[in-house]
Amino acid sequence: MTPAPPPPPPTDELDPLTYDWPAERPFVRVYRSPRDVGAFWHGAAPGVAPTRFGPILDGTGSPVPLLYAGDTLLSALAESVFHDVPVGGTNKRVFFASLKRRLAGAVAPTRALKLIDLTSTGLHRLRVPRTTLIESGSTHYADTAAWAHALHAHPGNFDGMLWVSRQEDTTRAVVLWGDRIADRELPQIPLPPQDGGGDATAASWPLDSGPGLEAVLTQAQRAGITVIGVPKPAPTSATATVTAGASLQAPPP
Repeated sequence: MTPAPPPPPPTDELDPLTYDWPAERPFVRVYRSPRDVGAFWHGAAPGVAPTRFGPILDGTGSPVPLLYAGDTLLSALAESVFHDVPVGGTNKRVFFASLKRRLAGAVAPTRALKLIDLTSTGLHRLRVPRTTLIESGSTHYADTAAWAHALHAHPGNFDGMLWVSRQEDTTRAVVLWGDRIADRELPQIPLPPQDGGGDATAASWPLDSGPGLEAVLTQAQRAGITVIGVPKPAPTSATATVTAGASLQAPPP
C-alpha cells in the first residue's frame, strides 16, 4: 500500500513552483447532469465523500469550492470514469451504468491562471514524493488534503494546482479554487478539436451514447479495461468494437 504523505510544513516555509496557464487554453471536465460544466464542488457538504485535494477551508473556516479538470478529454476520463480502476489485478472494469448522467465538456479561462506546479520539479521543490501525494489511495485523502490546505493558504494567492494524471501520465490534471476564480471567468466552450470536438452545436457529450461513449470505450480498450453492461448495438469505429459485458477488443486486421 502506498504510504501517506508527510505532514506539510508551515505555509511560510513552502516555496511552490508556479505554472502559468494561459488565458483561453481549455480545460476538459467530466461532470454530472444537471450541474453545469463550470460548477464548483462544495465538498464540505454533509455526506459528500472527500477527494484527493478536498475539502479544504479558507482563512475564515468556510469551505473552498473546488473544480477538477484535465488538459484533454483523455485526462478528464482518466481522473473520473477510470479514477478507481487498479493498474494490477483482475478487477479492471467499469460499469456502463456509471456513465449515466455524466457528460464531457470544456471551459476556457478568460484570464491567465497562476497554478501551483505539482509535476516532478514542483514536488522536488516542496520535498514531497509523488508516490505519497499523487498516487496514494483514498484512505490518505485527509493527508493529501492537508497539503492542499497549506498550499491554498500560501500568500502567493494561487488559483489552483496542476499535476501529472495518476491514471494517464501523458496528461495533466488540475484543481481550481472557487474563492480565487469567479464562475464568469470559466465560460463553456465546445470540446477542443484535438478531443474530437469543435462542433458548437454539441458543447457537451453524454458519456453513455454517441461520441462520448466512443471515447470511453476507446480508452478502455487501450488500457485493457472491461466495460460491463454496454447495451447492443454498441458504437463502432475504425479502431474498436465492443460487445455487451465484454472487454473492448480490436477488430482483426
